[in-house]
Amino acid sequence: MENEQKLSPADTQTSSLRSVWRGLKLHPTVWKPTGDPKALLCVCHGVGEYMGRYDELGCHLTHSGVLVFGHDHVGNGQSEGDRVHVEDIDTYVQDVIAHIELMRKRYPALPCILLGHSMGGLVAAHVAIQRHDLFTALILSAAAAELEGTFSYWIVKKMVQLLSNVAPQLGLRNLNPNDISSIPEEVERYANDPLVWHGPWKAGWGAAMMESITLLRENAARISLPLLLMHGSEDNLVPITASHFINDNATSQEKKFEVFEGSHHETLHDKEQERARELIKEWVLSHLTAAQVTEPHSQSDSSAETETARQQAQEEIVKGSKQPGSAENTSVTDSL
Repeated sequence: MENEQKLSPADTQTSSLRSVWRGLKLHPTVWKPTGDPKALLCVCHGVGEYMGRYDELGCHLTHSGVLVFGHDHVGNGQSEGDRVHVEDIDTYVQDVIAHIELMRKRYPALPCILLGHSMGGLVAAHVAIQRHDLFTALILSAAAAELEGTFSYWIVKKMVQLLSNVAPQLGLRNLNPNDISSIPEEVERYANDPLVWHGPWKAGWGAAMMESITLLRENAARISLPLLLMHGSEDNLVPITASHFINDNATSQEKKFEVFEGSHHETLHDKEQERARELIKEWVLSHLTAAQVTEPHSQSDSSAETETARQQAQEEIVKGSKQPGSAENTSVTDSL
């Protein structure tokens, strides 16, 4: 692909991006256009996957001058940490904020758009609520804002919370690869990918997810950026009602809700994947300047919230540095 340049594995592996959780090393990926970039797109991937699964999207956007970046969440892909396990989803949130702040320092004049898929959509929503000042627009793909299944939310939540207190690493259920896409080749690619987590979702992670979903649903009105929502009509992992909830409750002055008929959970790997990539590109390119943001809480509240989040992140790093065998006390460096 002559118009795109992706960092080599050696370049990404030698980067010193660190998590707020014990200073664990994160694995970043960047897709760079050949010329000067005109915008930044930060991608937050879903549970158990990694940034390499967004290669087609990254390459597609570099043709239009967009620099795409992200990292494997702690415990996912090639990042360090217990596999697919955190005690608080805010760990992912603060890591993403730190990475974006680093990239904004490198490219201070460029607009930044945020994209999150599934669990990454939940993370991106929280990032956008805490630090909407960093972005010109938001894209949520099948954001996990609601539990799938038919059991009572509160019954399931209490059961998972109990198990997480007793055995946080206990496996609860496995993801069915057929729920990823309606295309057999895409399902096979996912099922045979060694960097994808194929083990069960864990009790501790499940409890953290439920708490984070509850918090998002209580604060959805604080999503105020221009908002693009994407969801497959046949999604069995995150019900489409999750996106309807965000669409109905976000206070964004500009919203667009795209349903992909017949698609499963990952619209970027299903039968309308080209339309999905093009839709994302058009949304990015149409939001290269900051838009009016309607914020239902005061600026002083926002500043206090941001400072509290930063202090909490720093406390996590300090606590992590005191753990036996933990990584060095570093959040991020400029070695990307």
